[in-house]
Amino acid sequence: MRRAVVLALAFGCASTPPAERAREHYRQGFMYLQTGDDAKAEAEFLKAAKLDTSFAEPYCRLGVIYAGRKDYAKASEFLRRAIKINPKYAEAHYYYALVIMAQGDTAKALGELEAAVEADSSHLPSVELLAQMYVKNNQYEKAYPLWKRLAEKRQNDPNVLYTFGTVALMTEHYAEAAEAAQKALQQKDSPDLHLLLA
Repeated sequence: MRRAVVLALAFGCASTPPAERAREHYRQGFMYLQTGDDAKAEAEFLKAAKLDTSFAEPYCRLGVIYAGRKDYAKASEFLRRAIKINPKYAEAHYYYALVIMAQGDTAKALGELEAAVEADSSHLPSVELLAQMYVKNNQYEKAYPLWKRLAEKRQNDPNVLYTFGTVALMTEHYAEAAEAAQKALQQKDSPDLHLLLA
């Protein structure tokens, strides 16, 4: 009997806490996801979520997996759960916006992208997609600061510089439009860039 108690105490003290085991499963799932094994990744993320229900990342990754399978109902469920756990999780907002867009609700997707950028203004995929949507909706004043930020981060991307130059022109920031066009021309010569300079 004493031996059983000693063994139970020894193994109990040596066991890994659930939150730490959840992160181990998450890391393993992420590795499987990187190699394209969605089934094994899904199993690991489910284990992680079960071990630590306050850990938002596995729910986000499960949402991405289901979105890839075009199971938008399950993808939405997992992504909303990730956002509920961590409302400042920009990546979950971003992927949820993509799922919503895939279902045709661009107005709701716009709101999710705004939430993503508000949560983390350095999450460039969210910033870029939101900026593109603003331009598509002719909301140039809203698009301008986002494209400016992108142009500062991607100074060697002629497409970003061209788009920023166009948005700057539309918002009457003429000097910035010309500067963006000059920088873009240094990267790639294009008749459209010459028009910005005209």
